[in-house]
Amino acid sequence: VAAVFVFLVAGIAGVAWQRDRALAAGERARQEAENARVEVDKSRNVIRFLRTMLAAVDPRNQGRDVTMREVLDEAAASVHEEFGADPEVETAIRTAIGETYVGLGRYDVAEPHFRIALKLQQQIHGGDHPDVARALRNLGVLLYSKGAYDEARQVCEQALAMSRRLGPEESADVAQDLNNLAAVMRARGELDAASRLYDQCLAMRRSLHGGDSLEVAETLNNMAGTARAENDLDRAVALLKESLRIRRAKLPARHPLVTQSIGNLGVLLAGQGKYEQALPLLREELDIGREVLGENHPDLAVTLSNLGAVLIKTGDYAAAEPYLRQSHEIRRANFPAADRGLLATQGRLGVCLTKLGHFVEGESLLLDAYQQIKALAGDDQPWTSEAIQNLAELY
Repeated sequence: VAAVFVFLVAGIAGVAWQRDRALAAGERARQEAENARVEVDKSRNVIRFLRTMLAAVDPRNQGRDVTMREVLDEAAASVHEEFGADPEVETAIRTAIGETYVGLGRYDVAEPHFRIALKLQQQIHGGDHPDVARALRNLGVLLYSKGAYDEARQVCEQALAMSRRLGPEESADVAQDLNNLAAVMRARGELDAASRLYDQCLAMRRSLHGGDSLEVAETLNNMAGTARAENDLDRAVALLKESLRIRRAKLPARHPLVTQSIGNLGVLLAGQGKYEQALPLLREELDIGREVLGENHPDLAVTLSNLGAVLIKTGDYAAAEPYLRQSHEIRRANFPAADRGLLATQGRLGVCLTKLGHFVEGESLLLDAYQQIKALAGDDQPWTSEAIQNLAELY
């Protein structure tokens, strides 16, 4: 009887275990089916929204030619009204709109979409989730692009910490977050911290993607910028040449990433005093940038300023002036008054104008740049010393 009882209990327990296992499997299947349904619904709504946007470009609907920017502005204004009841769809569309605005260089317009997308993802998921980490990543890169380095650091650190909690230490997301945070630290002048982060990122990307991957090329390109800031120009050139080699092998000749490496190499060669080698590279970058980005994109301002700076070094101030003026105008329209890139360009333009005999305008630009740089960096930073040297050109 005891033996039979034991077998019965064991049998009942086995049946219960099998039942629980079947129920768990059924629940997983139900959840997977629900997730799939949500993704299908999200895709359908996004496609419908995009069709509405594209229909607006049709002159038969508007009666005139419509720019993509106008269509995007109209679409952005209607997102919450159309999809406020479906946060999954709203966050997907806001992210897409934000990324498009970033591509157009309209960082301030993109920012509220990324912030709302992040808030919605946090409300949907409540804590750590890949979609929340992705939203943090998007916002951090945007803040870096517009020069808001203090908040960019906080957001990029949050993204990195979440990516590490969500998965293995070595992952594509962790590597990207290391790269992003390193870029912010470099922009803040914290070069040792940036170098450590880039070293971790490079090792991880080589392990994950291989030594000749575009991910590795991105890190090498960025590490070259840190080496340049540390005045190690030989190492910077070597890193950049390796990055350019990989990008040329994997991308079309006029791809923006190839162009970026070409321009960066031109800057480094100029830093070594090799102006005749640098100028053709910078002019090539500018020609492609104007073709791809248009005349008023923030990224174009970097190329214009770099080309103007090299022309100043060669003594060709008349040729440098229009490049520096255009760069200064683009930066003033897209960045805060205390942006480092804006102030650097302003200093270069001030020097150029004084060399051309336009002392009143040149002095005004140089004094304003010096005062803002001193307020930001203090008296003992190389950046402040450079501003003082620019002022010395006047007297």
